[in-house]
Amino acid sequence: PQVLEGGYYVASNPFYHVRRTANFHVMIFVTEGCIYVTEKNKDYEIKSGQILFLKAGINHFGKHEIKKGTKWYYVHFLLEQKELKSDSQNQLIVPKKMNEMNGTFIEEKISQLIQNLHSNNQTKKWNCNLEMLEILKELCFFFFFIKATINYLIFKNCCVFRKFRLRRI
Repeated sequence: PQVLEGGYYVASNPFYHVRRTANFHVMIFVTEGCIYVTEKNKDYEIKSGQILFLKAGINHFGKHEIKKGTKWYYVHFLLEQKELKSDSQNQLIVPKKMNEMNGTFIEEKISQLIQNLHSNNQTKKWNCNLEMLEILKELCFFFFFIKATINYLIFKNCCVFRKFRLRRI
């Protein structure tokens, strides 16, 4: 990924998310309050501790007002996307939305990325791109682990066990 910009905001006044079709992806991580975004006719309510990814090239906007005091991180980034075959072994599957991320190492990594992005370090672009890749990778593995655990528990109750294989990245 190539990080373009990012930050940590606290809403000083109520507002609606701007309507736009961005040529970059957006990661939103709410730490307090709630952000409302609609993307491709689907409404999302991003509450404290949740992360949502908005896809480049798809119109998104706010239908509901975001309250004063809402706090969130955002990262705008580019990500090369190639057409993947369904049997591709070299892919990261990033979930659209993740829950319960407050106080996790993911929050620490996002905070560190934003600090580095606004630093005077000459290698900040490289560092931020590597940090974003690490965040995406960790979210993929976290999502895979939770999904695999849920599947395991469901199937365990039915006396059927599934084998899970990690995909090479």
